[in-house]
Amino acid sequence: MWSVENLNKDSNYVHIKKILEVFTQMFPEYYFVIPFPVKHFKYYEDGLFDNPNIERIPYQIPLAKKLNNITFNGEWYKDVVEKYSISTIYNQIPEVTGQLKCLDTHFASNINVINQHHWIHHESLPYAMQNQMQWVYWQIIGDVLADVNIYNSNYTKDMVYDNIAKYMPEFSDKVNGQVLHMGLWNDEHIDNNSQRKRFDKFTFCYNHRLQAYKNWETTFEIFDELYKKHDFNVAVCPVGTSNIEKVNKRPYTTIYDCKTEKEYYDVLKKCHANTFNSQYETFCISIFESMMLGLATIVPNTTTMPELLGKESWQLFNNTEEQKQKLSDLLTTPNMAYVCGNKNINTSRAYNIIDYCTSLENIFKGQMTKVNYYESLKDKNKDKLNNYLKKFNYINASDLKKIRRHINLSNQSVPNHRLVNIMYHAGYNQKLEKGEPVFCKKLDK
Repeated sequence: MWSVENLNKDSNYVHIKKILEVFTQMFPEYYFVIPFPVKHFKYYEDGLFDNPNIERIPYQIPLAKKLNNITFNGEWYKDVVEKYSISTIYNQIPEVTGQLKCLDTHFASNINVINQHHWIHHESLPYAMQNQMQWVYWQIIGDVLADVNIYNSNYTKDMVYDNIAKYMPEFSDKVNGQVLHMGLWNDEHIDNNSQRKRFDKFTFCYNHRLQAYKNWETTFEIFDELYKKHDFNVAVCPVGTSNIEKVNKRPYTTIYDCKTEKEYYDVLKKCHANTFNSQYETFCISIFESMMLGLATIVPNTTTMPELLGKESWQLFNNTEEQKQKLSDLLTTPNMAYVCGNKNINTSRAYNIIDYCTSLENIFKGQMTKVNYYESLKDKNKDKLNNYLKKFNYINASDLKKIRRHINLSNQSVPNHRLVNIMYHAGYNQKLEKGEPVFCKKLDK
């Protein structure tokens, strides 16, 4: 799901990059194939695809988020599943779960799909639901069909189940979902507190979209009011290009066109505080990053903010008057931002990337081990397979057809996702070498 022209700033990309970099270090036996846009988007190489466990394959989709959410080339994806011998899809677009389930079907099984939920169509958004119901229905059906659904927060899960209860209540007990808060805390990004260098002038960071659901105009109107009495700057790290000119006209703003995560963090860690008025979040990476880097975060007492900061945090506000007062307190007592920032650092440690990756790996492994198709083979076919595999410690995926023929089974009866499962339980790990899948006998077998 790509929703902004600059892919490096897309929250979906940020999540994938942070998680997969650590995940593949912790679990080097896992490999990921990522369809990646080749037109309409900008991308600055930042090292992600230098990772030998991550394969980038070119894919053409439209820039518009809602269109690329439903643009689905079934033949193209089927070829990818076949070429790379894929048995599990880590899906970022729940709306297309049904199509993914059709890629490699068998009368008794189909490919595993794990849904990651980044965006929920819900009445809490500042857009009329009347013409949005197709997305709601697709997402509900996607949740029902997925093997596992991962929600970024309790707030996200509640929105999903609220939609199901309201629009398709017959599916209320048919969704396998769990909350896995985005674990993005990474020690590599943290400066020693005593050496942290902030801007000389008190500086707010605005690192959110300038779109309606963020209520960005309210935020900048509050900045306008505060600027009548206080001297401060606002460092704008834009996500997308909309409304940039309107905020750039303010006397206190500076636009930072950060191309990579490093450039962005270099600006963010110098700021003192973050504030916004968003009425919708499923996690909010931008606020979490601010917490992780020691900024004070004055945020609404709604959506995911009480989960991130803690329900009793002083930094939560219930209305704009409270928001203005708290921001004014930070400006007149700068040490307050330091104190709040340190509390945020400690709070954000709970969302540890190591713990997250461990939980995610348990989900992935659970899909590979929930059914043992090796044991479901008839004895004669299993014996033929074992005798064949005794000859090889290393098998190219292109040779899987030979295995099928040797044990007298067809692609229809044993599609690739089943054969990958059989190979796994027969004692082989799958890996990528120069972009080609191979199966290697496990050392403990």
